[in-house]
Amino acid sequence: MLGELDAGRVDIIVSWRLDRLLRRFTDLSDLWKRCERVGAHLVTVRDGIDTSTPIAGKLVAVIMSAVAEVEAESLSVREMRKHEETAKRGGRSGGGHRPFGLTRDWSTLVDDEAALVRDAVERILKGESMYSIAREWNAAGVRTPTGKHWTVQHLVKMLRSPRIAGLRVHRGAIVAQGQWPAIISPEDHAKLLALIEGRRRPGAPGRFLLSGLVRCGRCGSTMVIRRRHADKARHYGCEKVNGRASCGGTHIMAEPLEDLVSEMVLTAIDSPALAEALSASGVAPEEKDLIAQLRADEAALEQLARDHYVDRLIDRPEFLTARDALEARVTDARRRLASSSSRSVLIEAGGARSRWGRLDVDKRRAIIAAILDGVVIGPARRGATRFDPERVQPSWRY
Repeated sequence: MLGELDAGRVDIIVSWRLDRLLRRFTDLSDLWKRCERVGAHLVTVRDGIDTSTPIAGKLVAVIMSAVAEVEAESLSVREMRKHEETAKRGGRSGGGHRPFGLTRDWSTLVDDEAALVRDAVERILKGESMYSIAREWNAAGVRTPTGKHWTVQHLVKMLRSPRIAGLRVHRGAIVAQGQWPAIISPEDHAKLLALIEGRRRPGAPGRFLLSGLVRCGRCGSTMVIRRRHADKARHYGCEKVNGRASCGGTHIMAEPLEDLVSEMVLTAIDSPALAEALSASGVAPEEKDLIAQLRADEAALEQLARDHYVDRLIDRPEFLTARDALEARVTDARRRLASSSSRSVLIEAGGARSRWGRLDVDKRRAIIAAILDGVVIGPARRGATRFDPERVQPSWRY
């Protein structure tokens, strides 16, 4: 229509009401200028606007456009309040695909799917990888609600959602208990979320025992598994990559390194010193209090952002000071919850030496990662051809 107007092929624009044509005063000003350039006029059926009438017609149009703009803003506010009230009652937002574990109307659990979710949460809290769970579900024919294969990203998105704990979220904060059945407890969901947030990379952990845990002592880069061309023997190596600070100069044989680290970890698990370190690690004994503090701080962060960006109740320096303090507390609470999950892995690892050979790689890696932050490999001595245990420096968590 505007193209036809600018081309001079329009004499009169007719609208049922002005707010069916435009709702912002700036839009009216632009349209009015276009009409004046070509001598066209604007007429509405219900509002009585006729800009061919000198002065009065334009005045009515200006007034009506201002009213329409205010009404549009009021409508937006009413919609926001409606969504907020629905959220505080625990009602669902509506729309979207059926959630995994619930029926289409969210009223009833799908028992077999809910059982899978509970099993996955329990296994992840004990240290298993999401990659292995997604792979197992796909092999068993389990599909997402849209019929797709599970990826780590699908699994993370589903498990991060407070919906599986029966919690209603609005604008990033938990505001109510949802009007649908919970699959897991809020406490387990909080520990799970802390564990997910604490992982740098929730994807495939790698096929080898120390994947992601071995670091170069020269440059600090994570070392990756490679095979020698001559005999196909595995080794962990610092890989030189353009654009990264990796040095590419540190390598160590994989099998003796994995055997050495396994023995270190099993010896530590059997030692009384680890039990003493766990009891003195500073993790809050009352997880429910820690979770409640975390929930309150997350809600306070959301309200703080609203006070600053939306309602303009506080200025920038006040916002930044309060935000930094709250984010520090949230990070600390998540770290302590994640540490609590690691503690449970180690508690269940008692007697692991007798079972070590029967555990799969994921479970052995979970136990190692629960007690070691990583393993640093120092440079090899010139001319050395044998595995040197002195190059291996473990970084203990406790």
